[in-house]
Amino acid sequence: MRASFTPQEVHQDWPETVHGRIITALLYEIMENLMYKQGTITMMRGMEAKVGSPASVGKKLLAESWLEERSGRELSVHSELTDEDGKVFAQGSASLVVLSQEQIDRMGMGA
Repeated sequence: MRASFTPQEVHQDWPETVHGRIITALLYEIMENLMYKQGTITMMRGMEAKVGSPASVGKKLLAESWLEERSGRELSVHSELTDEDGKVFAQGSASLVVLSQEQIDRMGMGA
């Protein structure tokens, strides 16, 4: 899955620098929505984010996520946040679990 985002001044922490929680939220969303966009409803068990160099306000960021491994209902997904030149700002990994139809219905997410 791929998405882009151009952070604005309201997304900064230090001057001209994107807040780390915005970076982490982007990683979370791109990983959580990967399977949802494929028609599978999951919940995240846990996530790890590694932030490298700071991202700048006003410069487009590209987020990408992919399925690394699947074992039954357990999924391992990864993500990366880069600029248009491919410079990596952050990487994420998460463990997702596929919800059963009963769980989906109980949460009110069924059709």
